[in-house]
Amino acid sequence: MLPLTKAFMRLPAWRQAAETRDLPVPAGSRRVPQLTAVLCLVSIVGVSAGVTEVNAAARHRETSVAPPLASDLGPDRPNALAGLMPVAAPLQLAQADIPGNARRAYRRRDYKTALKLWTLLAKKGNPEAQDMLGVMHENGEGVPLDLVKAAEWYRVAAKGGYSDAQLNLGVLYENGEGVKKDLHQAAEWYRKAAEQDELLAQFSLGIMYRQGRGVPRDDKQAAHWLTKVAQRGYAVGQVNLAFMYAEGYGVPRDDAKAVEWFRKAAEKGHPVAQNNLGLMYRAGRGVTQNLVEAAQWHESAAKQGLANAQYHLGTLYESGRGVAQSYLTAAKWYRQAARQGELPAQFKLGDMYRTGRGLRANLNKAVHLMRLAAERGHAEAQYSYAEMFAEGQGLDRDDVQAYKWLTLAAKRASEKPIRDAANRARDQVAARLSAEQRQDAERRARIWRPQNNHLLAMPSE
Repeated sequence: MLPLTKAFMRLPAWRQAAETRDLPVPAGSRRVPQLTAVLCLVSIVGVSAGVTEVNAAARHRETSVAPPLASDLGPDRPNALAGLMPVAAPLQLAQADIPGNARRAYRRRDYKTALKLWTLLAKKGNPEAQDMLGVMHENGEGVPLDLVKAAEWYRVAAKGGYSDAQLNLGVLYENGEGVKKDLHQAAEWYRKAAEQDELLAQFSLGIMYRQGRGVPRDDKQAAHWLTKVAQRGYAVGQVNLAFMYAEGYGVPRDDAKAVEWFRKAAEKGHPVAQNNLGLMYRAGRGVTQNLVEAAQWHESAAKQGLANAQYHLGTLYESGRGVAQSYLTAAKWYRQAARQGELPAQFKLGDMYRTGRGLRANLNKAVHLMRLAAERGHAEAQYSYAEMFAEGQGLDRDDVQAYKWLTLAAKRASEKPIRDAANRARDQVAARLSAEQRQDAERRARIWRPQNNHLLAMPSE
């Protein structure tokens, strides 16, 4: 079975612009340029995948327009960032429109005026103003960047019950920015905001329950909060809820519901959902098996740069399932995925260079890719790398190294045929080793640890 792609995120979603396209943005939330990934544990329906964390230090926000108040945006108007400020009555005194003037100044990046007006309001106890002073200090807008002061202003507004500030204060506690890192405090502030229907706080609290961070792990509570955000149309919440239905975490396992939620997010363009929907179609889980449909969803995600989708699309082209068979196209997608550190894609591309299948054989590139994948712990790559040592293929023959890598492959392989083949090959190599050489190989295997080298340079074209 191919494993599904989890879309768990350690950071609240608004830190990634790609995840806020369909979502109202709270006044105090930080939006950043699109990052590489969404802490996705790319895996469904059994291929393991790596975990890429969103950069916790990133705090630049898009300032082309200022985010309106959450109350200014209805659920049916997800991206309306302009023209939503309250319009003052014609005879209303200018003094009464200070909040509106402050918002307009912030929107046009007149931070000096915005700071002056927000400060005036904050001193009078206005929680929106207090929260926005926190935002400005956090982002260095009109004032020097100061996370400690940001936390102080967020705390004042949060204690007054302002949900945006509670959410933002939770983020600072979760990441240890301006305050000492405290996941329990983060969860408590998320909870306060979540109980006021703050969507991103509900999502963050659900993920903390799912991962057991700051609260005891509780999949039922995770499903409770993720259901709320999924029903409100938040794509990342829909992906996570779908995964829980697919695996039976906190809810009865229900592949049909998993497909339903994956589809909702996939139709919004979420690449993880598209990839998982493709995997469901490949396995016939919750839907009638349809490899053509699977390939189409994988391709949609692959074109958005999702490495795991690029790998899965490559496997379909290599085997000719759901698409016309093409080793050349398979290699193209494997290469794109491998460049992003997708472990099985590195092995697949290395194997194609080794065998000359679909590509001109190139043992130097094959050795480079096999070493990358083997050092990261890919059992098949370790087996192939051992064979290359044993046969002197692309590198000097070295039976000690071959024995070491066959030992590791036999130990780490999840599939019995690979374990058995590695054990047989190791016995053959052992016959050529002295007792001292064998002890050396076994020692090397014992002290080996997976290397986080997936971002090392790929071989040149």
